[in-house]
Amino acid sequence: MNIALSQGFLDCLARLPAPVSKRARELISRFRSTPDLNGLNFEAIQGVRDRNFFSTRVDIHYRAILWASPEHGNYVFLWIDQHDDAYAWARRTRVAVNPELGALQVYSVEETISQNGSAPAAIDQTQKGMFSTLRDRELMRLGVPEELISLVRSIATEDELISSESKLPALAYQGLFLFTAGYSYDEAVNALERNVSGSFSPDDDSLLKSPESRSSFYLIEDDQELEEMLDAPLEKWRVFLHPTQRRLVEREWNGPVKVLGGPGTGKTVVALHRARWLAQNIPEEPGKKILFTTFTVNLAEDIKTFLTQICGPEELSRIEVKNIDMVARSILRQHRYDQTVMFENSEEIRELWSEALSEIPDDSLPNDFYREEWEEVIQPNNIRDIESYKAASRIGRKVRLARSQLVRIWPVFQRYLDLLHERGWIESQDAFFVAEKLSKGQFPYQSIVIDETQDMGITALALLRSLVPEGSNDLFLVGDAHQTLYSRKTVLSRARINVRGRSRKLFLNYRTTREIGEWAVRYLQGIDASDLDDGKDNLVGYHSLLSGMVPLDYRNLVPEKKIAEVRAYLETVPETERSSTCIALPSSNAVDDWQSYLESWGIPSIKLEKQNLQGLASNTVCIATIHRIKGLEFDRVVVKMPSDNSLRGKVLAFVAATRAKRELIVL
Repeated sequence: MNIALSQGFLDCLARLPAPVSKRARELISRFRSTPDLNGLNFEAIQGVRDRNFFSTRVDIHYRAILWASPEHGNYVFLWIDQHDDAYAWARRTRVAVNPELGALQVYSVEETISQNGSAPAAIDQTQKGMFSTLRDRELMRLGVPEELISLVRSIATEDELISSESKLPALAYQGLFLFTAGYSYDEAVNALERNVSGSFSPDDDSLLKSPESRSSFYLIEDDQELEEMLDAPLEKWRVFLHPTQRRLVEREWNGPVKVLGGPGTGKTVVALHRARWLAQNIPEEPGKKILFTTFTVNLAEDIKTFLTQICGPEELSRIEVKNIDMVARSILRQHRYDQTVMFENSEEIRELWSEALSEIPDDSLPNDFYREEWEEVIQPNNIRDIESYKAASRIGRKVRLARSQLVRIWPVFQRYLDLLHERGWIESQDAFFVAEKLSKGQFPYQSIVIDETQDMGITALALLRSLVPEGSNDLFLVGDAHQTLYSRKTVLSRARINVRGRSRKLFLNYRTTREIGEWAVRYLQGIDASDLDDGKDNLVGYHSLLSGMVPLDYRNLVPEKKIAEVRAYLETVPETERSSTCIALPSSNAVDDWQSYLESWGIPSIKLEKQNLQGLASNTVCIATIHRIKGLEFDRVVVKMPSDNSLRGKVLAFVAATRAKRELIVL
């Protein structure tokens, strides 16, 4: 017997009173173990069009609605509600096979007869709609059920499409939205990787196993899996992957893969599931693990927590999680390298730069130029002498310099290099060079998954390239240059990573509301972003699936009024929901100031540093720097905008705003 649970069913299960939820779980288990369903009050529903609709009793008041093919042993739990409401839901709901997708789709339709006994008004087919150039089969390939083609052909504007969202299956709405965003039909189909076509019936054994079906239905394949799921219900992101995401995850790739996507599009979710899939599917090599790496220590700790939620012990034993600095330091320790690795933003390094800048020639450039030149030209190319500097490419640098000028400013960099050597220090970027050299040809990992690729920089990526042999399933990189928080330039080809033909993009924002997403995109309007190689990326087609409140923008208020508005807002947040509220700030000093404000208001708070969000008291507001909340999400975010209006300041604000799922306040 095949048991599947729909996304809507799990939503119902989460809303039920605890005793009813317990009985519903017991019912599902009995379905799995009871060949004879007579004792479960399993019966066909009268008055519905679909012969595959059935109901079963949960208790005296509640009924579960199923789509089932008993002769083939297939049972899909769709809905749970009180008796009359459950049957009303069944009457207005259709379940149909889309043969162009190979997917089972659930959607709502208007009642056949209205309350006054008349048939609903017919749709005017003469009206020229937005999708008039598409054939019926093409609309179905975009995800539209055959029964809703007339509805879709009546849509004349983007606003009408948005207002029709609740009437369409999610797959249909997503495909249609890409078409309205300017993508051609072929581009939309390719972006969503909808390459399935054929003839499927409700009894087809493979129907519930297609990526499109699995985005809405969770097929439980053994008793133990069912027990685990019912004992500890999974969050939806752990269960349902969008078909585009699943095709990225569950595939044998013949080389490095690059996945781009705006905030909330599930890049990290894809990376997590990719690591799990690799642990499940690639043959184990003695002494070698799958490396999951990201940029900061905090993000690596968050990744460990997320992996424990989706992986079993055996899968976890095959995955090693380290931030990139720890990867390099481990190699240096293994080879007994004795220089001390220093972070570029440490106080000690800033003091060295102050001393080196004393060598600036009288007619030279501003101080900021030298640090940028170091980070964008000298450091990535491992330049250590004037001849190498004169020969290096400075493509992308806005300031053009003649060779005579390069010679004149080189003493600043030479002085800085000498100071590092005197103290026995190397910067972390240099540690990547050294680690790459020491590990060359050793290949300590089977496969590497890289999150936040945009922050890595060329030297770190070159190190990672050297740690796994080129070939199938070697590197899986996810990132978004719109969220680059550091100045290092990332060009995959310069790190010997070739993703040609293996670049993909995610468009659908599952986290933030449409209003927050649109505010954030407008804030970055006109700013070019890299595709992490030699091209440009944009947010065309990037779309939020949720709607909600318009962000509250208090930037024009005086500081005292801003603080008062935040206090008033926090006092409206229910105490049980405060832990999913975060105040995001541009500096550590601002974090301390705001923690003092909350303390004086009697509102408990916690300063997020290395700890993750597990186990926080529900009445506690989170306060953190914008850097710290990268990779996290909250129902509500209050963001203090950086004082500078530079590109980096705009990116910081963009990152902070898109951590919010439901509500955003801008200061």
